[in-house]
Amino acid sequence: MQYISCIMVILLLCALLTPIWCQQDLKMEDLTPEQQQEAIRQRDMLKEMFDALQGKSEEEQAAIVQGFSEEQRQLLDAYHKFRQGGGAEPAEPEFDENNPPSPEQQQRILKRIFDSLEGKTRDEQNDIINKLKPFEKELMDRYNDYRFEQQVNHMKAEKQKAGHCEDKDVYKMDEDENYDYTRPSLGNCTQLSLWDDDLGDDGARALSSELKGNNHLVALFLDTTGIESDGAIALATAIKDSDIFASIDLEGNSIGNAGAKALAEALLTVTNIERVGLAHNEIGDEGADALIELVKAKPSILFCEIHGNLMAKAKFKLINKLVEGNMKTAIEAKQAENDNSHEDEENVVEVKEELYFDGGIYCEL
Repeated sequence: MQYISCIMVILLLCALLTPIWCQQDLKMEDLTPEQQQEAIRQRDMLKEMFDALQGKSEEEQAAIVQGFSEEQRQLLDAYHKFRQGGGAEPAEPEFDENNPPSPEQQQRILKRIFDSLEGKTRDEQNDIINKLKPFEKELMDRYNDYRFEQQVNHMKAEKQKAGHCEDKDVYKMDEDENYDYTRPSLGNCTQLSLWDDDLGDDGARALSSELKGNNHLVALFLDTTGIESDGAIALATAIKDSDIFASIDLEGNSIGNAGAKALAEALLTVTNIERVGLAHNEIGDEGADALIELVKAKPSILFCEIHGNLMAKAKFKLINKLVEGNMKTAIEAKQAENDNSHEDEENVVEVKEELYFDGGIYCEL
């Protein structure tokens, strides 16, 4: 076959990729049927080459390119010259059920979405989400479903341990068959999980009174329970100076800066705190500063979920970086303790997976 010139290759690429890269007006319909067929053939050839190079080291890629035919190398060279010639940064292609994004593309899309939501109010976040493309909304829904499933699985695993309690274990129902959140009874509970319960600040204060002097409870999961700053301050007072408390999760409440600062100050006095979940709590820079000091002072903190707040992105990233540092130190300590045994390798993998999927950096993806 007679090879097409580099100029023709570039013209065909512009026609084929106009919606993505080219700033020219040339479109596929501007080409003759023969040129259209050739453009499609070149596109398919490029895709095969890029698929072969995907995920390979530079040395491996160089060896693969050497094995390409002369036509393939000419096409690849023309493509790179075309890209270097000033095309705009590649836009995302239009994804649908027939053209789904790859795992790598999904990660980039999710990262972009989460970056756009950081530092925004809930109304602003809702506006951004409403403007997402259909495939972006579907991807975010799938991710949120995955996160929810992970949390459910985590809770099921935790529930198997002795002392895990839910609302039905701690609260009695009133005559209207609603839980009476003003009269909790923790008994020997080691963990308490309330999701979407109407606890509010009054319920948080009642729970705090029950917590004072409690020698059993090590973890509180109070997601989306209507707690504001006063309730968080009450909880902070209750867990202060505890030598057994290890985990608190208040995602989806509205504790604000005052609540975050009170919790951070209290957790500085908690001996073994490991997990702090404060995502979507309207926490700004003042609260972020308190959390930064907390994570700095407490290398035991391996989880600090803070996405969806109002803090500056730089502070958000700093907290994530500090948590990563804590995790790295924990992994190195574990390796040294077990002398790199096979069992230890499995433990380290589990620790790393916990950091990636459930830790402070998961929202960076």
